[in-house]
Amino acid sequence: MDKKNKICFAVSGFSNNGVTRVLSILLDNIDTKKYDISVLLTKPSQIEMNISKAISVEQITYDNKIKIINKIKSLIKIRKFFKRKKFDKVIVLGNYASMYVLISTLGIKIKKIISERNDPNREPSRKIYRILRNIIYKTADIIVCQTTDSANYYKNIVKETRIIMNPIKDNLPYASKKKSNYIVNFCRIDSQKNLKLLIDSFNDFCIDFPEYFLKIYGNGPLELEIKKYINQTKMKNNIELNDFCSDIHEKIKDASMFVSTSDFEGMSNSMLEAMAMGIPTICTDCPIGGAHTVINNNVNGILVECNNKNELVNAMKKVASDNVFSELISKESIKIRQSLDKNKICEKWWNLIDE
Repeated sequence: MDKKNKICFAVSGFSNNGVTRVLSILLDNIDTKKYDISVLLTKPSQIEMNISKAISVEQITYDNKIKIINKIKSLIKIRKFFKRKKFDKVIVLGNYASMYVLISTLGIKIKKIISERNDPNREPSRKIYRILRNIIYKTADIIVCQTTDSANYYKNIVKETRIIMNPIKDNLPYASKKKSNYIVNFCRIDSQKNLKLLIDSFNDFCIDFPEYFLKIYGNGPLELEIKKYINQTKMKNNIELNDFCSDIHEKIKDASMFVSTSDFEGMSNSMLEAMAMGIPTICTDCPIGGAHTVINNNVNGILVECNNKNELVNAMKKVASDNVFSELISKESIKIRQSLDKNKICEKWWNLIDE
């Protein structure tokens, strides 16, 4: 019997974000009879994920309050982990985890595949970290990007670039044919998502459509700030900020539209899932090109300029007032289920891993 390839997937930790959702799909569809799979969490994680018992999970923990000491301890522990396990390949999702793993595995014989999940021009937020990242990434063998724009950024930095978009899971419900009067967004509550633009636009939209509600689902560092911002607005009684929930797709399936106002983004899973469900989708055409990679403007969704409130309000009014147009983009957006079918996307990953 042939020896199984020893593969490690590495992420910063499990959370309610796109990285964890993509990792979950990959792990659910990997052949554990063919591969010996491990998952490494490069920092403590409070969230558990349902993973096959055939896949081992190791978490790097620390208890010191001094950040620099924690970072050094993490690098040492990660290096010991890789020296002990002797993997054939490591696949790292996310830039912080990629930097930790690449530094820790210097001099260790292992094929290193990293994956960019955001806009490399904006994330990490500090320029010194972006410079450091680009230096460290030169030691990777392959970088997997979600968009052509992202791949172009790295083409002179990393030895080889590949483009693999996010998979869409096959158990998503379809949007209800009878729409309710509410607009939805589900995302991490942080500055990148520019939720204040969404709230301001909704207030202007409600001048003509006062019967509508806005429902935002998610958690993150700006929860309190966004709650205070909502309470200062005229339409505060029509806006909800709810915790992220595991049955999010059931909760939003009768939404009249999904609206994303991000200033930058990789390939938004919430956008893809809303489109796949058939919820009319409006997104800012933000870098690094995830939205305009999948949205054909006014055909299967609507693209609006970043931070352009008037354009966003007009797009929302168009969806709310034109049922024929709304149904058209809904029917077209569902087709993304075929192009980003999880089996097709996972196969691209397995082919890459098998090289």
